[in-house]
Amino acid sequence: ADLLIRLQRSIYLMCKAKYGDDFSVIGPKCKQMECLRLAANEDDIVACLPTGYGKSLIYEALPYVEEVFRNLQVQY
Repeated sequence: ADLLIRLQRSIYLMCKAKYGDDFSVIGPKCKQMECLRLAANEDDIVACLPTGYGKSLIYEALPYVEEVFRNLQVQY
């Protein structure tokens, strides 16, 4: 649970820095987190999500997710 909170916080801060006041989302959505978890595990992903869901966030946030894993020295 602590890892999930750190990941969500990291992604939220990345989005806030990139989009500023235009970013009003509280944190990443469930499917975004699932895709990020799979990507961090180096699994292949095909995300068929609706327009406007935030698919771009998945690949934009991946470097931040990898940094969190590296700092925690956690491997899936």
